[in-house]
Amino acid sequence: MTRRIGLSIAALSAPRMFRVDAPSIGGKAPNVNGSTPGLARHALGMAHEARDEREDAEHAYCTSLEILGADRLRPEFGQTLLAYGRFKRGDDAAEGRRLLARARAVFAAIGATGWVAEADAALSPHIESHAPPTS
Repeated sequence: MTRRIGLSIAALSAPRMFRVDAPSIGGKAPNVNGSTPGLARHALGMAHEARDEREDAEHAYCTSLEILGADRLRPEFGQTLLAYGRFKRGDDAAEGRRLLARARAVFAAIGATGWVAEADAALSPHIESHAPPTS
């Protein structure tokens, strides 16, 4: 068991040895370095939100959007807008709806129909869904 843990720690601390060369949607190479910190901040925002640490959640979501904002047609950017919009509805309904509408526009532009439906549900005054779409 100790050997496995030692190997895992060594693997995590070693410099990145692999490159991602496969093209992504639209023929663009994936931005691995831009995605990882942005998605980490998104996840951190959700964790702070779950613990009702609103100021920390706000900061994490805003940082995620700054990191992911270079390419505003990325699914990750739209997903962060969606999560942040849901969060903002708690203290600023108008801002929350504006963020949700921006998320919907991102998803529509990239053809992510499942996420468009998710944004529509979040924008509906009677329905709120937190489950990711299946498509």
